Amino acid sequence: MASPCPLASAPDRSACADVGLPMEPSRGLPERSKPSSVAPPRRRAATGFAEIAGCADMQGMPIMMGRNESPSPRMEAVCVGAGLGRIGIVISPGAAGQPVRQETSGTDLATALDAMRDWGAGVVVSLVDASDRGPADASDWAAAVRRRHMEGLQLPVPDLPAPGSAFEILWKLHGEGLRARLRSGFDVVVHHDDGFAHAGLIAARLLVELGHESDIAIDKVERLWPGAIEVGAWQCHVLAGRAIPEPEPDTSLAAIRDRAIGAMLGLAVGDAIGTTLEFETRDSYEPLDDMVGGGPFDLKPGEWTDDTAMALALASSLVECGGLDEADLLTRFTDWYRNGTYSCTGTCFDIGGTTAYALQRWEATGELFPGSTDPRTAGNGSLMRLAPIVVRHWSDRVALRDAAARQSRTTHGAPEAIDACVAYAEILADAIEGRPRSQVLSPRGEGYAGAIARIVGGSWRGRLRRLVWSSGYVAHSLEASLWSVGRTSDFRSAVLTAANLGVDADTTAAITGQLAGALCGAAAIPVGFLDRLAWRDRIETLAGRLFDASLNSGDFAAR
Repeated sequence: MASPCPLASAPDRSACADVGLPMEPSRGLPERSKPSSVAPPRRRAATGFAEIAGCADMQGMPIMMGRNESPSPRMEAVCVGAGLGRIGIVISPGAAGQPVRQETSGTDLATALDAMRDWGAGVVVSLVDASDRGPADASDWAAAVRRRHMEGLQLPVPDLPAPGSAFEILWKLHGEGLRARLRSGFDVVVHHDDGFAHAGLIAARLLVELGHESDIAIDKVERLWPGAIEVGAWQCHVLAGRAIPEPEPDTSLAAIRDRAIGAMLGLAVGDAIGTTLEFETRDSYEPLDDMVGGGPFDLKPGEWTDDTAMALALASSLVECGGLDEADLLTRFTDWYRNGTYSCTGTCFDIGGTTAYALQRWEATGELFPGSTDPRTAGNGSLMRLAPIVVRHWSDRVALRDAAARQSRTTHGAPEAIDACVAYAEILADAIEGRPRSQVLSPRGEGYAGAIARIVGGSWRGRLRRLVWSSGYVAHSLEASLWSVGRTSDFRSAVLTAANLGVDADTTAAITGQLAGALCGAAAIPVGFLDRLAWRDRIETLAGRLFDASLNSGDFAAR
């Protein structure tokens, strides 16, 4: 991003006149001044971590973080835009037990990271050079961030000159992930030990890349901390920036197929990862960071539960019948229930009470829609198995919505359970088709039952982790899954974020895996997960057959 600029050797912005950039007085703004040892008067949030509904009201308002019993790191927040996330700029420690210099002296790593977590940060970007900390301290920092269920990125920025090639290589890897989270309404914290200047520089860069004019981005940061970007080379770095459009997914047939198969594989991978923490109280365990098996059913790594078994029964029925046939589907579900067919262990386990009731009713009456319609039975059992419907009908939205609702009614007839399936089917289909991530995750219209309308309308965006529930209630599962995908930028992080919510961890991760796989594609699912996944070949084969069938029907065939 760096380019030749007279500011590289100039102490102030007067050199900008030589390249046609506006002079300070022409914008009617005060001259920039060096930061003094005494901070200018600022409003203090009423509580340590105020939840701010309108980000536009945030500009220039600091968040003073921390607890009364320990020193608080100072943090300022820059709003990116309406409905988008915030960029937190903070001075914080770079090593365990190391005090922060300047006015936050005495704050330790644990206090600072607790404050960032409680504020809502999903990602913490450290601009401190790891060599300044030492390997042990750098490892402590990374582990401490993970324990608080945030992602830590170490992107060191030198004191002078502006960020160079080493930083740009790292930024190319991680920059879009940061922008994606901010577009989804989630907050990013940027920190450095020595002051706001380094963090302010990167905050301004993010603003520019998300569409702000470069001089306005500098002003936004400097309203919070005058002189934060006073160094000529750093000003040039921001002024030379440009907006970076959101990536457009590949819409070739091969890419669409990869995303469709990714939705099916993602379901199974998420299920296999989440089973380790099923029924566990949130955060009563060390954060899960791999597919390790175990859990209440003592599964081997890569083995999965009822979520995937029912999805395979649904996929097999769709393939064999050419579409949704409730009688055939219920027969297959019952075969799994009674005989363990479709289970990688050969036995049925972890079946939900609402599902068991519906299958018993089917056996007794032959009713094609035996799922209870009682609103109190709105569990997640029909949402967890949804992906095969979308792989088969992604190109025909009328058929998609109809099949999503009907497959739910075979076991879950409560309005919220049905509408969760319909809404999520649309989201998954958009992802498979290749719409941009921000469009896939954008708020959707009303008309859905109960809490589902609020969730698809965007209630999950930027939500604090402690307010995200992961029970078996379908509204909780839908919100937690959208939250897990929106808060992260890759498949692995999404499913691990979901699984680490605990409680109904396997289903939350399975639902998350469907969307993460549909967005990222099968090729982006870690090979280490796929190599351990039980029945991987069978799942891929069924997904491929469903996708092939989708090309011969509906809107796609008419193209």
